[in-house]
Amino acid sequence: MIILSDSYGNLIRVSHFAISTGDKAGFYTLRAYGTRTRYTQTEFGLESESDDASVYIRNLSTDKEQALDAAKTYLSKHYPSARFSGVVNFSLDDIHRISREQTEARRAAEAERIASTDFSLFQGGKYAGRSVNDVIAEDKNYCEWFSNNVWYKDSDNARTAAIINAILAPEREARLHASEATCTALKAEIGADVFQSWLDGRCGNFCYNIATQINAGSAPTGRGLAIVLEILAKWAGRTNSKAYKARLAELEAKFN
Repeated sequence: MIILSDSYGNLIRVSHFAISTGDKAGFYTLRAYGTRTRYTQTEFGLESESDDASVYIRNLSTDKEQALDAAKTYLSKHYPSARFSGVVNFSLDDIHRISREQTEARRAAEAERIASTDFSLFQGGKYAGRSVNDVIAEDKNYCEWFSNNVWYKDSDNARTAAIINAILAPEREARLHASEATCTALKAEIGADVFQSWLDGRCGNFCYNIATQINAGSAPTGRGLAIVLEILAKWAGRTNSKAYKARLAELEAKFN
């Protein structure tokens, strides 16, 4: 199996190679075609998405016969087991190099399409045609994933993602400030000396991980926060003692 990467570092499992033509210099070019997998780290975990893609390999020639020979030579040297669409049932006469005028016309048409498109509507996917405001209200997790994905620069999805990011920015900023405030309060409850011992790894992996997380401004939640509060409460008295229960109730009221 041949695996290459595109300019963004996404992996492409190559199914075949074929000849196409660049839209600037007019060279016949060699490209690899296959399935691309893109991974994006979001607050919900590592997300992946696959689609069909191609990646540029090299310029071949401005002459179609020389281009075909150059492609065969290159592939036999670098990818001898690769399937090449130019070998069987393939004619370079089907490829027309694009003139400068054609290129400019295509770019103008694309600019007009972009100007007339409402990118506050999803252009594809399961919510195609739906307003981003409606989908945020209905399925915020999807919008978080979509807006945090790495789309091709200036793609339709990138434009829609920018709109989602602008809408969610105030809420995200509020969450960030709240998390930072919680971290500051937790550090004060733990105490500077003890917190440093946690951060130095002298109190076990759990305390080290929590201290590292707090130090980065990301407050623990769920069971992680509950354990931290239980640790703090135990400093007031043994588990289930009146002092422990009172302190735990105080901490839970403050941090939950």
